Amino acid sequence: MSILQNLSNLSSGRKRALAFVVLAILSAAIYSNIVSAPFVFDDHEAIALNPKITALRNFLDFSGTRYVGNLTFALNYAIGGLNTFGYHAVNVLIHILNSILVFILVESLFKTPAMKTAGNERGAPAMAVAFGAGLIFAAHPVQTQAVTYLSQRFASLAAFFYIGAVVLYVSARLNMEDNSRMKAGVFYLLGLVSTVAALKTKEISFTLPLMIMLVEWFFFRGAGNNIRRLLSLAPYLLSMLVIPLTIIFAKGGAFGADAITEKLGVLMREDLATISRYDYLITEFRVIVTYLRLIFFPADQNLDYDYPVFHTFASPSVFVSFLFLLSVFIGAVYLRTRSLTINNRYGLLISFGVFWFFLALSVESSIIPISDVIFEHRLYLPSAGIIFAFSAFLFWLRDRFGFYKAVPVVIAVMIIAAGVTAYARNSVWADELALWKDTSMKSPNKARPYSNIGFALAKAGRLDEALKYFDKLIRLKPEFWLGYFNAGEALMQSNRAPQAVRYFEKVVSLKPDHVDGYSKLGIALTRSGRPDDALRAFARVLSARPYSPDAHINAGNALMMSERFDEAAGYYRKALALDPSSAEARADLDESLRRLAMQPMPRR
Repeated sequence: MSILQNLSNLSSGRKRALAFVVLAILSAAIYSNIVSAPFVFDDHEAIALNPKITALRNFLDFSGTRYVGNLTFALNYAIGGLNTFGYHAVNVLIHILNSILVFILVESLFKTPAMKTAGNERGAPAMAVAFGAGLIFAAHPVQTQAVTYLSQRFASLAAFFYIGAVVLYVSARLNMEDNSRMKAGVFYLLGLVSTVAALKTKEISFTLPLMIMLVEWFFFRGAGNNIRRLLSLAPYLLSMLVIPLTIIFAKGGAFGADAITEKLGVLMREDLATISRYDYLITEFRVIVTYLRLIFFPADQNLDYDYPVFHTFASPSVFVSFLFLLSVFIGAVYLRTRSLTINNRYGLLISFGVFWFFLALSVESSIIPISDVIFEHRLYLPSAGIIFAFSAFLFWLRDRFGFYKAVPVVIAVMIIAAGVTAYARNSVWADELALWKDTSMKSPNKARPYSNIGFALAKAGRLDEALKYFDKLIRLKPEFWLGYFNAGEALMQSNRAPQAVRYFEKVVSLKPDHVDGYSKLGIALTRSGRPDDALRAFARVLSARPYSPDAHINAGNALMMSERFDEAAGYYRKALALDPSSAEARADLDESLRRLAMQPMPRR
């Protein structure tokens, strides 16, 4: 690749700056066709229907393990409302920064004591390996789901703080080695801040303190006083309490390991799976092999896999996958030992990349059952390890066999192919109906894609087509609540509220904690002339969302139908207090007061 070959005339600082610019341009080009892509899938719940993000004052409460991610959505909302351009721009920016961080991480690791000791290879081009890793990470098609799927900002933002924390820790340790204590202290404290931010963004960051220990073991072993090293790691290890304590002290939190595990499942925006821990674990052996296949051969990418759940370790697919993963892990352990013996820092970096992959993936692919056993966005952070290991492997081949011209060409071809594939995948994401039709073709026996095709048709105003999909879905899978929910939505849009009521009643019977189900049920009941029943539904909504202006407006509307104008005015006032800019609440309050003034005075 000419970029890698022709940088020799520039200073290292200029080379680095040029590399950052190339990474930014490459990422922006690949994701240029998704800036107006709509909200899809969980985006509606996490962003469009999330009342918390509508007011920044809601974030004075620091509870919640996804506080930082939700705060960024609130900032997006404050600037551009629900215009998806701003959300996509931030997601792409995060991806650019992560690509740069991968570059910085790899380059920094080459400066560590272990890598310097094992530095006898010819050339050992730290910046070239780092640039190769950054390019592959930026262009890889498997990253599209974490970037283009807006609500998966949690994954990419957590990766930003996660990789950033590791980079800052390495920088602190390098400065300690150089006796630059002031700079070391600054980097160390910034690393702790980044660690806490990661832990308050997504639960996958729980492994971050362990990753920092792994860095210490791999690259700084034998460097400095052991007691001092342990003391420097202690605050990072203590930070692992952030997520459990957040859960325990959150409203409705419970004590005990099982309660924490259950709450984690909810916090990960997934239903707590009916799958057992054992079944989930053995299924993940097969899933992890699929993840590796997606990294090396990203064909047939799918938003919603119809993946089999395995129930016995003796299943050939499970057993062979387990043996394969075990051999990869043992190979990484051996490679580390061998690399230190023969002074091969490429091998050391490859080994660390494999460890990174397994550790970063462990939260979502081990014993905490999640209803969806596989999602491509879960690969975003773990893939960084395999990617920089692969980059190191290519340059090892270059030095070992003299492929000085071939390796840059191979990387260039890979980046072009990956970029074109990622761009094409993003073009599917740009249209919600096309996305779900693509998904239904790849998962023809899974119900959820059909539900979302109907939802997309309903949004496009093709309500009769949408209802056909929903009714077919309900016949195929009568226990699937989302089909009823979307059917009810379509009926409401076509002004058939009485018919919608039975669908929303089915939603809350199948999923009693579904707040939006109760909200939609209340609206349908109000429009059907049943205000008393509607108020009972809205009471459930207000109990769960006391700070939602819409919930108060809806309750006020039901009271207006019952001619309880004074009570309705109270709800509208509360809605205005929560959102003073709400024109709807202001108009409704004025109307309720006008109607109240027209009521005859009661006789004494």
